[in-house]
Amino acid sequence: MQTLQDFRPSSSSGRSRGRILRLMSTAFAGLLLTPALAACSNPTPIKVSVQEPGGLRTSTCETAYSRASTREHLDMGPFGIATAESYEETAQSWIDAAVECPSRRDEAAVYAARAHMRAWHVQSGEAAGAKPSTSLAISSSDNLDTAAATMGKEAATQAAKGEDMAGFAMSVLAARHAGAEWMLSLSDAHTTAGQILVSHLEADPRPGTYSVQELLTHPDTIIDKANGLRAPTTALVEMNAARSILASIDAMSKTTSGTGKHQEGSADEAARNHRKAVRELTDLAVSHIYLSLAFGYPNTKTAIFAPLSAS
Repeated sequence: MQTLQDFRPSSSSGRSRGRILRLMSTAFAGLLLTPALAACSNPTPIKVSVQEPGGLRTSTCETAYSRASTREHLDMGPFGIATAESYEETAQSWIDAAVECPSRRDEAAVYAARAHMRAWHVQSGEAAGAKPSTSLAISSSDNLDTAAATMGKEAATQAAKGEDMAGFAMSVLAARHAGAEWMLSLSDAHTTAGQILVSHLEADPRPGTYSVQELLTHPDTIIDKANGLRAPTTALVEMNAARSILASIDAMSKTTSGTGKHQEGSADEAARNHRKAVRELTDLAVSHIYLSLAFGYPNTKTAIFAPLSAS
């Protein structure tokens, strides 16, 4: 007669079942973790540069753009830290990308300006009627010595004329608006930038005076001829100044001839000076785009992300 006995697993079968359970737990945890890791991955994949030996290293452009893009996604994501300091760091990351990536300079400059805008909104508390700080433009306009010494005649002329025209326009608009001392400050900043940029040229190419008819006819809003959009006149003045600066960077990068001061140095020194000049000019262009957006230029993809230097 058979008797019913309690089933008591042996110690060896218990160990086997324990191992199986641990393996199942590990696999299940891996399934849960996979989407989380995917969500935290860089928003812009780093492409392996074919110029690097063995294709194992990334270029400075790829690294800078990926870093800036990652910061942008973190700022705009649900767990972003909404502080002015964080947004300013993102702006600097985008400026790094603009310097390192000529083919994406306009795009990176716009992203940098937008990050400055977010920082301003945090600092001002988005108070109605709050005026954006002009300190960024003023400091950038004073820091152009390397650019002036490195740019060729064509690039320096283009940049200086753009700054001088913007300074003239702001002074005219200031006369048409009450309480517009900030416009006069910007006018001085633009004029100062123009003076520095031509300081290494044999002759000053700036005409000094420009037509005022369009400014007097449209002191408040005006049509941007580059895209047909209506924008505040002050905003368009700043955007056009940014376009001139970005175009001058392209012109400077297409020629190896400078004004002569740095040509006697080594190739490494020339490369460092060129990079520093691009950085100075990019800072200036970003400050103009930031003010343009702050003054009410349409902050839309259609308006902003067209190639600025080609406008």
